[in-house]
Amino acid sequence: LYIRSAPSLLRELGLPDTAMAMTARHVKDINHAPGDNPSWHGIPEEQIARIPELLEQPAMVLESGTRPGDIVVVTTELDSEGRPIVLTVHPNGSARVDGRMEPTNFITSMYGRNNFGRFLDAVIRNNGVLYWDKNRSQDLLTSAKVQFPAGMRDLASDGIIRKIGGSVNENRSRTLSSKARVQFPAAFTASASDTTISQPGTDVNGESGSGTPRFSIQEG
Repeated sequence: LYIRSAPSLLRELGLPDTAMAMTARHVKDINHAPGDNPSWHGIPEEQIARIPELLEQPAMVLESGTRPGDIVVVTTELDSEGRPIVLTVHPNGSARVDGRMEPTNFITSMYGRNNFGRFLDAVIRNNGVLYWDKNRSQDLLTSAKVQFPAGMRDLASDGIIRKIGGSVNENRSRTLSSKARVQFPAAFTASASDTTISQPGTDVNGESGSGTPRFSIQEG
C-alpha cells in the first residue's frame, strides 16, 4: 500500500510531508482472519482500501504510549467485533520506491482496539491527545458503546490540541483536506517471504502491480 503524500491533518500535526506506505506483508496480515498470529486482525479489504479517507477524517489522533514519536489514528469505523479501528504510524522511516530510497511515514498496523475506554482514559491522563473532532468522536464512542471520558470535556473541540512533541495549543478549529492517493501492490496474494520489516541497511521487496511503484520499507 502506497500513498503519495501524508494527509493535510497529519502534516499539520507535524508528520513529515512525505509518502505513507505499508508493506504487502502487513496488508496481508491485517486482512487475515484472527488466529494464532497476533498480527492477524481480520480487517476487510474494503476498509483497507479506504485507508486514505480514514486518515483524512479521523475521530482522534493520539500519541503512542509505547513508541515515542509514533502516533495512533483513531478512525470513525468499527471492526466486526464493534471495536474502534485504529492505525498506527511510525514517522521518519524510509522506503525504496522505483529503485530510489525515499523518506516515508510507515503505517505499522490497523486493528480494532481492545478496551478502548480504558486506553483513551490513559492517553488523556498522559496529555497524549493531539487532535479530536467532537462530533466524530461522540458518534464513534456511542457506536462502540464506550462511555464518553470526562477528561475530553476539557479539550478544545474540532481542532488540533497540540502537535507531535509540542505543547498544548489554545482552541484552534481547522477544516482540512487532502489529495492523498493510494496504490495497492498485489498485497493479498503475497507470500510471507515477499515483504517483512527490515533492519536499517537491508532491503525488503514489495510486490508491484501495473503502474504501482516498487517499494521496500526501512524503519527509521
